[in-house]
Amino acid sequence: MPRDYRSGWGSIYTALMVVDWIETWYGFEEHVVADVRGLKLVHKMKVRPPDKNHAIDRANTILCEEFFGFLKVFNADLSDSHTDYFLMEQEWRILNALPFTVNEVHCIYAQKEYIEQLAFDRPEYRGKIKSPR
Repeated sequence: MPRDYRSGWGSIYTALMVVDWIETWYGFEEHVVADVRGLKLVHKMKVRPPDKNHAIDRANTILCEEFFGFLKVFNADLSDSHTDYFLMEQEWRILNALPFTVNEVHCIYAQKEYIEQLAFDRPEYRGKIKSPR
């Protein structure tokens, strides 16, 4: 392993780099965030956190919701028929709920091996679930 495991996205060390980020965040949660949890702090947009507790709370929220929540590591060299392949650029992630009704959903695409389970878990969408291939 090189001294600088952050040798770039796409290297064999990408997964190690991400695991290190997550373990660091777990430590931050355990040793720092735990002290401010439950204080009911209010965040004001475009305002610098007024104290240490607000800064800790805001940094943790940014890491959890606005960074890790959108991070997706995958192997782009896999063929699209490989079971570990993830459909690139076809996934949406948003911070808040996206309200819609079952009638507004035209189709749900899922890998063949997940269609039966998805239909079982969400029977209201049965008949709308299809394989992209």
